[in-house]
Amino acid sequence: MTAYGDLVSRAPGRKWAELAWYETARRACALVGATGFRLSVRGREHIPLSGPVIFASNHQSFLDPAFCGVATGWRPSRPMARESLFRIVPLGTLLRTLGTVPVNMEGGAVAALRSAMAELDAGRAVTLFPEGTRSRDGELGEFRPGLALLVRRCRAPVVPLAIDGSFDAWPRHRRLPRLGVPVVVEIGAPITAGVDESGAIQAANIVEEVHSAVRDLLAQARARRAIMCA
Repeated sequence: MTAYGDLVSRAPGRKWAELAWYETARRACALVGATGFRLSVRGREHIPLSGPVIFASNHQSFLDPAFCGVATGWRPSRPMARESLFRIVPLGTLLRTLGTVPVNMEGGAVAALRSAMAELDAGRAVTLFPEGTRSRDGELGEFRPGLALLVRRCRAPVVPLAIDGSFDAWPRHRRLPRLGVPVVVEIGAPITAGVDESGAIQAANIVEEVHSAVRDLLAQARARRAIMCA
């Protein structure tokens, strides 16, 4: 378990009180995940403990930001989520507590990308859901290009994540989550964009690479979850 004293070194520039509250909320989410959803996380050894990092995950339900925060708890991270989610009680309060960056889907994500760049430039971590919206059927959708922009601009490695079971627990058509549904998170090795002879970041294929990694991790998560459900 992450010690409160380690948080400042892993999120340089953020206030200790803010990080302590984040860690308290994360532990509460971990308790809910363990007792309500049998949350299981594998691959934490892939998480860099310092420097800028982008966590990129598939998006199945409203539970994802909280459970990804539990999974990546060694590195306090600012997740990005649709602005309308902040109007849902008590989800909006939880998102603010976790330092979530609101994304205005109608007006574009420019402000959110700038916020993410500021976090990465300061050597901190952000969590993205590159599909841009929750899955309608639990399957992995296409990724939007904002990920490549962040990689090119901030030279940050991308740690792929896959979450499975959260769609069954809280699909789009349900008002409230269904307890007792197992949720699994798989974390993969960091992916770093190549550099050309001039030192420029070659991020053209990074979205495809990350999408492929998340797809493979999702298959692993489903295989492990099938064993849990047997």
